[in-house]
Amino acid sequence: MAGLWIAAYGPANQNNANGNSSGVLALLAAAGEARFDKRVCLVFLDNNERTLLGASAFKKKHAEQAARRLFVNLDCVGDGADLLVIPSKHSRWDAALTDALAEAFQEGEELRPHILTKGLQYYPSDGRKFKFRTDLCACRYLAGLGYYIPHLRTKRDTVLEESNISYIARSLARFLPAYLDGGE
Repeated sequence: MAGLWIAAYGPANQNNANGNSSGVLALLAAAGEARFDKRVCLVFLDNNERTLLGASAFKKKHAEQAARRLFVNLDCVGDGADLLVIPSKHSRWDAALTDALAEAFQEGEELRPHILTKGLQYYPSDGRKFKFRTDLCACRYLAGLGYYIPHLRTKRDTVLEESNISYIARSLARFLPAYLDGGE
């Protein structure tokens, strides 16, 4: 129990290249790649470790919009060659969404995208507060274990691959018009 308290309320972890910084950089890079569209809102959420305080406050303040909008959550995207693209159980039935994701997150570039729409998927991040969402997470793969996030919330969280950030920014720049305009 003390370990959980220290993780949430203890001293800040100075090494958080993948855990916090990668999502911020990916969102900023995506903003730079994508064309301006007033239908898109970029939101930086904080305090995931403290019972999702940032996401909770945003959802409370913008309840009506949050209930009917798609959220794309970028968390831990800096370290790993496999990009898990995880639509929520409510979003995975949206064929336009899954088609646009498949079109935008292409094979053969820096990362190996895996769009997970079957079976039970759980990703413990800020996105949990939003019904319609897609979580993005870069992972490593180990036979016998599966996908995992290396060194999260440790002193060894020092890896942030710029190629991951570039791939995600380009992919989101393809995804937004494909999804919002139906490919127009």
